Amino acid sequence: MRKCGLAIVSIAVMISGAPAMAGSTSWRVVQTATENRLSTVDVVSEKIVWAAGGGLLGAVDDGSVVRTFDGGRTWRDVTPFGDVTQPYRDVEAFDRDHAVALSSRDGLSQIYRTADGGTTWRVVFSTPLFFDCMAFFDDRRGLAVADSVDGRFPVVATDDGGRTWLPAPVESQPIAMPGEAARATGTCLTTFGRHDVWFGTWDPAGNGRVLHSADSGRTWTASITQLPGGDTHEGVSTLAFRDRRTGIASGGTVATNGDVGAVNVTANGGKSWTPAKPPAGVRIGVAWIPDRRETVVAVGRTGSDISTDGGRTWRLIDHTSLFAVNCARNGPCWAVGESGKAAKLRIH
Repeated sequence: MRKCGLAIVSIAVMISGAPAMAGSTSWRVVQTATENRLSTVDVVSEKIVWAAGGGLLGAVDDGSVVRTFDGGRTWRDVTPFGDVTQPYRDVEAFDRDHAVALSSRDGLSQIYRTADGGTTWRVVFSTPLFFDCMAFFDDRRGLAVADSVDGRFPVVATDDGGRTWLPAPVESQPIAMPGEAARATGTCLTTFGRHDVWFGTWDPAGNGRVLHSADSGRTWTASITQLPGGDTHEGVSTLAFRDRRTGIASGGTVATNGDVGAVNVTANGGKSWTPAKPPAGVRIGVAWIPDRRETVVAVGRTGSDISTDGGRTWRLIDHTSLFAVNCARNGPCWAVGESGKAAKLRIH
């Protein structure tokens, strides 16, 4: 069932039907204001969470944007113009009023911006290229990246909080391998601090790469991970950095006889990547947990894992199908997934 418009849903909190696999960590799952699949989430604070989705893993283009301002007790469907035919690949929020959402499908990508909590939206960027994800350095400066075209990854930038977006000069667009693309997970592009940005790729003929810029996207360097690409492999699905040097890249193999997860870690800002013990399945969302320096949570179609040693080893905590996870800078972690579900991480 699809919902659009400004419906408000009151939430009855429920525990995931799948039992937690570790007694000290679990998800508190709630229903948001949509029953469409959610595949990206941005946690602003203890109270404010935005999420979006649609079109993931071959699904129909059943896109939605939702948000809560009371810590998940109630959610509002704020899909731009009520258009659920657009799959939303990313949402980046700054506060309860200001956010940008990226929709992409073959032949059309658009970025929408709201300044009133999603009551109204304005299209601020439109292109026939397929854009995968966005990331911001602060509440004004951000980048968005598209699948490669003519040997380059198109990049657009904003320095006014998403009101306007301008293409990067050709010489500032990262060089791509033949057929190389990014995964439209909403976390294929990530930033740390005021100038560092990384994005991960999928290569049809080799391992996924991570491209890094230390000057806000003016110049880029590339490194090759140990995460395979090709028809059944994810390449780099998601990236997360704890600081300028410490990061995690996740991917894996999707197979009919069971998914096989894969994780790489870096301690030098992405110059080189080292394979780690894999989680229990393919994980397409990872996030560092605030105030727990070595703790990382990873989510995917077959469940969630947690690491307490910086991603080197993992343990399964839940079988709930979740596609994205994000943590507020000094607040909670939320994940989103199938049928409009959202989940708040509880660490006892």
